[in-house]
Amino acid sequence: MEIFDNITKAVKDDLTVTIEKGSRLSIAAACFSIYAYQVLKKQFDQIDELRFIFTSPAFVSEKAPVKSSSIYNTGCAQWRIEEIEERIGGNIK
Repeated sequence: MEIFDNITKAVKDDLTVTIEKGSRLSIAAACFSIYAYQVLKKQFDQIDELRFIFTSPAFVSEKAPVKSSSIYNTGCAQWRIEEIEERIGGNIK
């Protein structure tokens, strides 16, 4: 197991070279941002399975500052919801 501090050793750098078509990926972290998803979208589209294990604190009562980004205008969230619904054959809303 490797430990990343995202300063000297970044998770995204490792994932971009290690994820292959059909990979099964497990991530344990307190959070995962939509910005990280955007950076790794090409790799995530190739995987067969993703398990995200929330570590403490998984959910906090404080709101994070909203950043202006074009990702909110791309329909990324809706696309992921539709993709998940298609895979499970049901409605998750």
